[in-house]
Amino acid sequence: MSSLPEFNPENLNEDVVRMRTLWVNELHAPEILQYSDEMVSEMLEQIRNQQEYIDSINEDRDQLTEQKSLVNKLYQMEIDRLRYMVSSYLRTRLRKIEKFAFHILEDAELMQRLSVKERSFAQQFMMLYESHVNDLALSKLDEESRSLSAEGMAAMNDSDGCLNVRTSAQAEFGRLRVLSRQGRRRCAVRRQGSKFCPSRFV
Repeated sequence: MSSLPEFNPENLNEDVVRMRTLWVNELHAPEILQYSDEMVSEMLEQIRNQQEYIDSINEDRDQLTEQKSLVNKLYQMEIDRLRYMVSSYLRTRLRKIEKFAFHILEDAELMQRLSVKERSFAQQFMMLYESHVNDLALSKLDEESRSLSAEGMAAMNDSDGCLNVRTSAQAEFGRLRVLSRQGRRRCAVRRQGSKFCPSRFV
C-alpha cells in the first residue's frame, strides 16, 4: 500500500475550483461550451487516486481508529461530491448534444468544442434519430417534406435567451454594454453583493 499517492487537499482544491467553474458555466450556458479534456481527465485521475487512498486506510483495520474512521467518512463525502460534479458536467453536455445534434453537426465551430467521444456520440445519435423519425413519420410524407434539414425542423439554442454577468469588483446598478454575435447591445443588471443576477436585453 505504500505505493499509493498521499492525500493532498491543496492540489485537489485548486482543481475543484477550476472544475466547478466549467460545470457551472456549462449548466447555465444556452449553447455547448468548449470541452476541457485536460481538466476532466486530471479530475477523474485525482478522484481515483484519492478513492484508492481512502480505501487503503479503511482496509487497515488494525490502524483504523475512531478518529481516522470519521475523517475518512468526511473525505469519502467530498470524493462523492466531486464525482457527482464531473458526472453532472458530462451529462449536461450530452443533453445539449441530444437536443441540438443536427445544429451542432452543421456548425464547424460547435463541433470543435466537442471531445472526440462526444463527436462520435453526436453522429451516431443523429443517425439513429433520423432512422427512427423516418420510420415513424417521414416515410409517410411527401418527398419534399421528408428532410430534417428544412428550416424549423432542427432545434437550435437560444443564445439570447439568458445572460449571466459576474464581476469581481463592486458595481453599481445600471446598464452594461455586452458584445454578442449580433453586435453591441445594452442589458439591465441588478447587483446582489458582488454578483450580478441574470439579466435581460433591453
